[in-house]
Amino acid sequence: WILSHSTKSISKIMIKNKAQKQKLLSPEAYIKEKARQLPIVECYIGTKWDYMGEKTVIVTRQHPQGHFTMGVYLVDIYCKGLLHSEYFFNMNHDDYEMMVKRIDMDEDLKKAAYADAHKLVYGAIDFAEAVGIDSEDSFDITKYILDEKKEEIPFAEENTYITVSGVVKDKQNRRTLEYVNVSVPGSSVGTVTNADGEFSLKIEDAEMVFALEISHIGYHNNRVRLDKEHLSDLKIYLTPHANMLNEIVVYAHNPRFIVEEAIRKIPVNYSNKNNMLTGFYRETVQKGRRYINISEAIIDVYKTSYEDMTTTRDRVQVLKGRRRLSQRASDTLGVKLAGGPTLSIYVDIVKNQDALLDVETLNYYDFFMEEPVQIDNRQQYVISFRPRVVLPYALYYGKLYIDRDKLSFTRAEFSLSMDNKVKAVQAILAKKPYGLRFKPQELSFLVTYKDVDGKTFLNYIRNRIRFKCDWKRKLFSTGYTVLSEMVATDREENNVAIIPGKMAFHQKDAFYDKVDEYWSEDFWGSYNIIEPTESLENAVHKLKKQSR
Repeated sequence: WILSHSTKSISKIMIKNKAQKQKLLSPEAYIKEKARQLPIVECYIGTKWDYMGEKTVIVTRQHPQGHFTMGVYLVDIYCKGLLHSEYFFNMNHDDYEMMVKRIDMDEDLKKAAYADAHKLVYGAIDFAEAVGIDSEDSFDITKYILDEKKEEIPFAEENTYITVSGVVKDKQNRRTLEYVNVSVPGSSVGTVTNADGEFSLKIEDAEMVFALEISHIGYHNNRVRLDKEHLSDLKIYLTPHANMLNEIVVYAHNPRFIVEEAIRKIPVNYSNKNNMLTGFYRETVQKGRRYINISEAIIDVYKTSYEDMTTTRDRVQVLKGRRRLSQRASDTLGVKLAGGPTLSIYVDIVKNQDALLDVETLNYYDFFMEEPVQIDNRQQYVISFRPRVVLPYALYYGKLYIDRDKLSFTRAEFSLSMDNKVKAVQAILAKKPYGLRFKPQELSFLVTYKDVDGKTFLNYIRNRIRFKCDWKRKLFSTGYTVLSEMVATDREENNVAIIPGKMAFHQKDAFYDKVDEYWSEDFWGSYNIIEPTESLENAVHKLKKQSR
């Protein structure tokens, strides 16, 4: 697979025969690749140690299906560092308890905080390395259970949050509103409503939260006070905003000038610090109206300052994910989106100007003023664009929304031109089986940004790909829809560290291959997500029954 995240190609799919079997990871490969994504459930430190100063440390992580992988470390606390380490992989509950009891008989184990276990092992290693003693070879594997030095892995905690849920509707016609922003005022915590207008938001430090801020394009904002006794099944109404065409007169005769000024002001309007976004990512594949693939994850997105306006150092890491796949024999094609969660980097058109807003690329388009709208109680220029030249690759058409006062990009809607199907196929398709005919119908994007304390941040991205497939000499074709979306649910900009390259999700990766086949009611814990629609919940239930 060769991907190019540029104006020529932002999102690609790969189609293959599902009959090809997945390669299973060996225990060592699994530990290296996935151990640090598993939650730490227990740590122990031995209290028996003789005059030689040797201590045993245990760190245990739990797999989604309930099994355990344990790292055991024998350290010399005087000078020799790590004497030996070993792992016990994917043990069931009984085997794990038996192993802990066996070690306890010799070492008199006591439960310890993860930070203490981590510090004891690395402290011994650091001291030994200072006098020229290297770590024992087995640590090349077991360090992934303990985790690397200076990286923080949260210990499993009890719930310390409240959950607020409800539905958002238009006040005039009572219709539900999709993709509405729901956030905690004065914070970076938020989510969006689903296609049914429903939302669920988990809030920590609940005693300090008194209201929710609800905002949507074309509507007045609504700040809803929270009653701690009534936090579920809220019904929230938004009032449509009546546009006044005479409110916008500045630059109205030259829409391209407005776009150029907004590009020039990106370093001023967007964060000048490195940021770590926490987000929820969902990817679904439908065959006709039936879901055949559902994958979801919590991700971290590291973004450098917008003063840079490049994505070369931006990275994505999958923290926790799950998937469901159709087991029907008739679903013979596997449809996967290459790059998946990296859309939070490459479809951020403000930062990745290669996607759309490169100054040279503007010459390929004509721009037109449209009727203004309101977002977040602020007036917006709406500027549509369409191709004005013919190039060797397909171009886009769509709309840009620009804050009238700040001249910041707040929203972008754009789709790939399907005028030339050959060019469209080149932009969308990465790989397919021989003899399969691919007919693209739609490649569209929605990108939204949100203002927080005077700066504008990435908020939500949605990508939809529709196409039809048929085999040669077959009479009928089958329609597929691939939908991926990401919402930023939290953000940190103080003392954030870059995601290590070996832990980053890459453009050529298929997201489905990177998460596990596991589903449970409390899977997400305190993380915020986009609530599944009723049709999606039904699909999950059906796929779950198929896999039994």
